[in-house]
Amino acid sequence: MKSNGEKSYPKVRNSVDVPREEWTGVPVPDSGILRDLVLAARNAIKENKKCSNAGRYFWELTGSVMRCGECGVAMGTNHITGRDARYYRCTRRYGRGVGACTMSKNFRAEKTEAAVWNFVSGVLKDPERLRAGLDEICLGSKLRRAAILKRKSGVGSSGSPK
Repeated sequence: MKSNGEKSYPKVRNSVDVPREEWTGVPVPDSGILRDLVLAARNAIKENKKCSNAGRYFWELTGSVMRCGECGVAMGTNHITGRDARYYRCTRRYGRGVGACTMSKNFRAEKTEAAVWNFVSGVLKDPERLRAGLDEICLGSKLRRAAILKRKSGVGSSGSPK
C-alpha cells in the first residue's frame, strides 16, 4: 500500500516473440575483427554448456565441470535462501535417493570454488607443471586415437588381425 492508503500493484510487462521473418536488420560498423576469426571463435564454443545461475548466483563449477567422486555424475546446485548458503551436491543421489550414490556430503560453494581456483592458478603459475599436464593430455589423446584406429582396422591387442 502507498502511504496515502491506496493500493499499489506491480507493473506487469508482457513480451511476445516476433517471427524471425519480421526481424529488422541493423547495420553494425566494422569492429576490426576478421569475420573468419569471429566464426572460428563461435565454432570453438558452440558445444560449451551454460553455467547455472540458480539462486541469482553464478555457479562456476556447473555445466559438467565438477563431478561426483563416487558415481561420476555432474554435481548439481542447492541454494538455501534463508541462510544464503550455496552447496554443490550429487545429482544422482538427490534425484534417485540414498541408494543411488554413496556421496552424502554437500560441498560449500564458496570454499569449493576457492579451492579449485587455487589449484588452477597454481598450475597456471608453474610453467613446468602446466607443460607436464598438457603433455599428459596430448599423450592420452594420442593413445585414444591409436586405440580407435586399431579397432577400426580390425587389429587385435597382439598386433595380428582378429
